[in-house]
Amino acid sequence: MMSDGSLLRSGGETWGPVSPDNAHETGVSLHRGRQGGAVRANAKKDLVKLAIRGFCALQALGIAATVATIGGESDQSRLAEPWEIAPEMIRERMLERLEAIDPGLVTKLNGAWDRMTSPGPDGLSQCATSIIELIDWLLRGIAPDDQVLEWHRDSARADRDLHEGRPTRQLRIRFALRDRQPDGRLTNAYVATLTSIAEELQGIKHSGVGSDMAPIARLLPSVEASVGFVLL
Repeated sequence: MMSDGSLLRSGGETWGPVSPDNAHETGVSLHRGRQGGAVRANAKKDLVKLAIRGFCALQALGIAATVATIGGESDQSRLAEPWEIAPEMIRERMLERLEAIDPGLVTKLNGAWDRMTSPGPDGLSQCATSIIELIDWLLRGIAPDDQVLEWHRDSARADRDLHEGRPTRQLRIRFALRDRQPDGRLTNAYVATLTSIAEELQGIKHSGVGSDMAPIARLLPSVEASVGFVLL
């Protein structure tokens, strides 16, 4: 939001000050305070979604000021700070990237979170399966065999990057990051993290029985962070 109350659009343009006349364009729902004060966004239902809809794009992970309120319509409501909304905005961008690659990826991720919160008798194994499929479907989608093998050959990479002639998870990740230092220190860290998590989940998938979701609760946030590193 600009100093005059304008919302940023893509390309640096603005919607102009938020008002009832342009609320339908910005996606912000408006109401006035009891004393006719400044316009605020009604965040009673979902302040995060409302804030995101007020932007045309999140450019280069830059965070603009938001117009969401915290506290609903009570006298204690206040404008949300950008840093309060930023994590959810970045996660929303990651989900959009997953959706563009394969809508089933978002289903797998949502299914894992759902099973974690309501596990059932075989919840641990089912949740692990969903996350493994999320990782493997994603890597195959962004790093197809033929393209990865060609890159592997042209780059004269080590044979250990292949397993029975096919790319390993590590190689697929490096291919996906080929324009972002595929052998750099951060890439190495995330390659190790994501592949170690996948191996741990394989063990849970085949031996995990019961509804104690603590092992998954420790891993799932790291999976999202690693996916975000690869995609954003």
